[in-house]
Amino acid sequence: TQRRGRRARLGVLFLGYSAAAFELRAQLAELNVEVSPERPLVVHIPCGVGGAPGGLCWGMHLAFGAAQPVRVFFAEPVAAPCVTLALCTSKGAALCVADIGL
Repeated sequence: TQRRGRRARLGVLFLGYSAAAFELRAQLAELNVEVSPERPLVVHIPCGVGGAPGGLCWGMHLAFGAAQPVRVFFAEPVAAPCVTLALCTSKGAALCVADIGL
């Protein structure tokens, strides 16, 4: 069905975002950067609308494993607080920052 096709495309997109974590792991290994409990990996990710933050976090979990401490922090542009607006109003995607004059 059409819904199943959309879900499949979204799943592929989500997995595509997670692939960035494996690229990061390879780059860190090439630079001899150790990720361990003594040296956790701290990642800052821009958040907004879409699946990039979730896909990247899932990828970090897969690429580095649950035993390795990866700390992910989300940052959102002050001029376009999409996620903050959605969380504060409980309206999700039904409300846009343009609706409040931003």
